[in-house]
Amino acid sequence: KVDTGGLLQQKKKNYNQIAVNKLLDVLRKDDPEDASTEPEQVTNDELDDDWIGGNKPQAEPIIKKEEPFVEHPSEPEKKTAAAVMQEGDVIADSASFETPAQEKFIDKDDDDVLPQPGKYPPQIPPKKIPLDNVILGVSVDSGRIASALIEEVKGIKTLLTCDVFSANIRNLDPAKDPSDFSTACQNAMTRLEDGFSDRADIYKPASKSLNGKDTVALNINNDRMTMKLVEVPKENKKDKDQIIEWAVKKGLSFPAEDAIFDHTPGYNNYYYVGVGDNNALVGTSSFLTELGWEIRWWHPTTQAVFNAFIWNYPEHRQKTTLILHIGENTSHILGCVRGRIAIIESLRIGVQGLTDALRDQGHSTENWHERNEFQVPESFIRAMGGKVGRGKHDDIFRPVFDSWRQEIDRTINGIRKEFTIADDTEILLSGSAGDILHLDKFIEGTLGLTTHFLNPIRNLALSAGSINRESPSFHPTLLTTAIGSALTLPSSVNVLPASLKQNEILRWVNRAALVASAAVFIIFFGTTGTTKINLNSLNSEIRPMQEEKDQLSYVQGDHTILNENKNNVEQQLDNLSYDTEYFNRILAINRFLSYYTPKEIRIDQLNFQEGWEIQAYKKIGRDLVKVVRKEDEHLRIVRIEGKVKSNPALLDRHFNNFLTTLEGSGLFQDVEVMSEASQVYMGSDNLQFQLKCII
Repeated sequence: KVDTGGLLQQKKKNYNQIAVNKLLDVLRKDDPEDASTEPEQVTNDELDDDWIGGNKPQAEPIIKKEEPFVEHPSEPEKKTAAAVMQEGDVIADSASFETPAQEKFIDKDDDDVLPQPGKYPPQIPPKKIPLDNVILGVSVDSGRIASALIEEVKGIKTLLTCDVFSANIRNLDPAKDPSDFSTACQNAMTRLEDGFSDRADIYKPASKSLNGKDTVALNINNDRMTMKLVEVPKENKKDKDQIIEWAVKKGLSFPAEDAIFDHTPGYNNYYYVGVGDNNALVGTSSFLTELGWEIRWWHPTTQAVFNAFIWNYPEHRQKTTLILHIGENTSHILGCVRGRIAIIESLRIGVQGLTDALRDQGHSTENWHERNEFQVPESFIRAMGGKVGRGKHDDIFRPVFDSWRQEIDRTINGIRKEFTIADDTEILLSGSAGDILHLDKFIEGTLGLTTHFLNPIRNLALSAGSINRESPSFHPTLLTTAIGSALTLPSSVNVLPASLKQNEILRWVNRAALVASAAVFIIFFGTTGTTKINLNSLNSEIRPMQEEKDQLSYVQGDHTILNENKNNVEQQLDNLSYDTEYFNRILAINRFLSYYTPKEIRIDQLNFQEGWEIQAYKKIGRDLVKVVRKEDEHLRIVRIEGKVKSNPALLDRHFNNFLTTLEGSGLFQDVEVMSEASQVYMGSDNLQFQLKCII
């Protein structure tokens, strides 16, 4: 059902929108500092044409009379190369370092985490075969290479390490610059491995997988791979392959005869179809194979973005959501309804457009990845009712963002016939959008819809040293496509060249051979059991020989004594085994607390004991006598006493996270809070606690 609102109704409302755009032009011209450098303004005719076809005017959310949100600009944090090396322990490509994201980029509304991070959402079925539990997701977008290593243990996905790397060439193309592309990928992996090397002993299987690159999930954001939606009528299901092949070969940027594709069922009668240029994919895969990469999954960028969305936002499966993925040169819009893709559109805009604008004005692009000063011009935010500080490059960036606004408006208005956009529709920004300050306010003011940054680590458990939720070194949304590929969710399109598909088939054949070997091993043990049964049958025939045994009765006495001694020794060994196991459990608990106790929590007392002592007072005559009573004496218990010291508003959060960590460790049968209080004399930022942990 198309929600257009009627042409006449649209015409009546367009005048308000045109007035707002004219007000934007006036505000630009009134800025005395920009009078000499202001770029040529868009004509009124262009503005009028820009807003025709919209379903709902955007003037009302732009000029509402509420108090504007004021964000005071702060001086961007500058880090030297030495500081970056110390933080990430990584190397860079030709001395180019990734600039850490500043605190100003963190959207507090999006800085959240699900109650059980890493757990499969209800709408996504878990893996049936526990294989390939460590996945390396790699996303290439021009000169930007993002990577994420994810491990799945007992149905919980954990982000072990991640990185965002920038090559020397900002518009890196594997077809045009194969040597530079291979070098950049190699340096990106070296940097990721170096950052993970200090935890390699803890995560040995993951470290081995990372060093061998044996499970790589890749996506490259360019025009040589795309994703489409194809409708196949129910009556033509048998011919769906022919219908899909005919539909996807239209409008490709490469020869149709070179197209390879993969499809999975979508919503209703639609299929998600990934289409790739076979020649380009074969060439790129050959470079990466020479580097030792085993590419198991090759996703379109939009598929990776969608995977990150449905994994981290399960509550949106009953909502309508627009995802705007900003790339380096190519961006994408995904319209999702009830957790399914309903529309896919590409936009020829990207962050490199801002770099091009700086280059055209004589600025150096050698350190193109340093984007601390990239922000939406202040005049746009002011026209939308906000108040922010003026950016260094506002005059240069203004025409670029103006063209972005027109392109986004034109695309949104074009999809309204097929995709209903309601007042409660939310917009999520991902990809390189995290490099641009105030972009969420700009999109929200332009479209009149609530806008946030997509948080790809919202539903991931984080290992120590992977990324800090509170103060990440770069905006997490830069990892969206890398994490989306590393999730390797079922029903994802996987466009692999024939050679990689063959390698995958051989890999499964080897696994089947291992299963067959295990079956042979089981049969061998079955044969052994049959032999044992036959042996028992033979023993029954030897009963006549029992009489001879009775004649040697004195041997029985000696045997009984030896048997008793043997039982005593076995009992002592059992006791030693129990003590050894208990000692190992103590060692494991100490190691766990050493590694996973956050800095806000200090453990003052750690006792391993049998039973739990309860102090009470008993009245004897007129006196109260302190007595100690023991309970649960048959249990091994760990008494943990300590305190939490942090911001008073975060005390409960840190304490609850610590409890959750203990309960999820698998080391304790039960964790009970015996006391939890804040002593007045120690200040409001201290919380004292006593825990009873049953081993």
